[in-house]
Amino acid sequence: MHDPPQRQQFRERIRDLIARKSARGAEASVNRQDVEDIGASLGMKSDEACQEFLALYGTLWTTRTGTIAASRVETDESRAYPPPRNWSTFEEVVLA
Repeated sequence: MHDPPQRQQFRERIRDLIARKSARGAEASVNRQDVEDIGASLGMKSDEACQEFLALYGTLWTTRTGTIAASRVETDESRAYPPPRNWSTFEEVVLA
């Protein structure tokens, strides 16, 4: 079974984003706004883009700490939204 074109485009744009941010050989830091912007450009709602990004954990990206929770930065904004938007920035995201 093949992914729908929208999902394929989203995956490729996230891959490109991580590759650009980690071009210097360091791990990338991916902001929620970057993910939402990519999703919006493909006609996805914010929550839908966040869910799709989180679904790529372990296949397209991972964290050095080994867990999403340990890599999440808590802010007032992130606490104001229920899951899956209760994250603002992942630290140490690496292209897998």
